[in-house]
Amino acid sequence: ALFLYVGAEVIAGDTIGRFAQTQGMPLSEAKHLTSYTLAAMVIGYFLGIIAIPRWIDQARALAWSA
Repeated sequence: ALFLYVGAEVIAGDTIGRFAQTQGMPLSEAKHLTSYTLAAMVIGYFLGIIAIPRWIDQARALAWSA
């Protein structure tokens, strides 16, 4: 499962820039989207680490993510 999840992260980071280029965004702007995507994922991890045991029940967080 972990291998599959890392693969999904790589696909998300790799394809966001190419998708932006196909939508007409110049490369000078699209090249930053991968960094933004991966930064948002890391921020989400830290928010989950902090919020799930304190404010959000683990079962509810799992239901929201599904």
